[in-house]
Amino acid sequence: MNRAMPSGACTPGRTGRSSRRTACAGLVAGLAAFWGASAGAAEAIAAPLPQVVAAQQATAGPRLVFFNDDPTAAVGDSIGLRILGMPSSWNEVTVTSPALRKPARLTPKSRGATDSAEVYGPGQMQWLRSDITPGTYTLTAAFHGRTVATTHVKVTAQADARIFRFTVWPQSARSGSRAMICFIDERAAPDEKSLVATSPAFHGAARLTTDGADDNSCPTADGSDTLYSGHVTLRSGLAAGSYQVKVVSHHGRNTSTQKITVPADARASRPGAGSRADSSDDGLLWAASGGAACLALVGVVAYTMRRRGGSATG
Repeated sequence: MNRAMPSGACTPGRTGRSSRRTACAGLVAGLAAFWGASAGAAEAIAAPLPQVVAAQQATAGPRLVFFNDDPTAAVGDSIGLRILGMPSSWNEVTVTSPALRKPARLTPKSRGATDSAEVYGPGQMQWLRSDITPGTYTLTAAFHGRTVATTHVKVTAQADARIFRFTVWPQSARSGSRAMICFIDERAAPDEKSLVATSPAFHGAARLTTDGADDNSCPTADGSDTLYSGHVTLRSGLAAGSYQVKVVSHHGRNTSTQKITVPADARASRPGAGSRADSSDDGLLWAASGGAACLALVGVVAYTMRRRGGSATG
């Protein structure tokens, strides 16, 4: 704002110099006050009142948001969704997307609430499909068939596998016996709850699950690792030798192999072979041979007594 100062208003002259100085100072002070008041008024107009902000938020409409405000997830991972700002009379919103395995159903957190609940747990999270490519996907929230809100999820590639342990126990097992498999992945695919182990030595495939049934037998590196475990029966009549065991994970992107050995001596495959198991077998052999010797000794004694009796009567 440019204001021209009156000509000669602050120019000192030969007469009335003091009065002109006073007038000049007053004019400058007045202009400064005017400019300050104008700036303050402009700022007051530009700054919205709290009531205006609240009204704008109320009229903005429903919003579809993520738990923890995190719009990024890996292929096959889970996400949490909420709907905010719905009318108090709403009862259900359906969220659909090409990235979701199935539509998500959102309901009020309480009767008359305008927001849905933020609950972590089984059945509360929405899972992304495992067969989609990384990229950005639209999520659409609809109420009675009408779109009320949209948002986008950024889908990233799954991390590569990091196998911490893959063991078959016992490593040496006889034909027809049972074996246990432990498979631990530090970067397991989030949507893989079971795997399959195959081998020419197995009587069918072994299903490995994450239900924790064999946690004590298959210790993990830490609590964040994913443990897959299961049991399998070896085929009967296997020839002695080593057989490959294969586990495919991460939806076919990772293959891990291990070996199991079928020994030529079947007794060597039993836990504790050469100690308790062998001593029991040796005991049976000793009992059999000792029993035969006792029977032979009884026969000799009976024959001798008959000979002596015949001599006495003769």
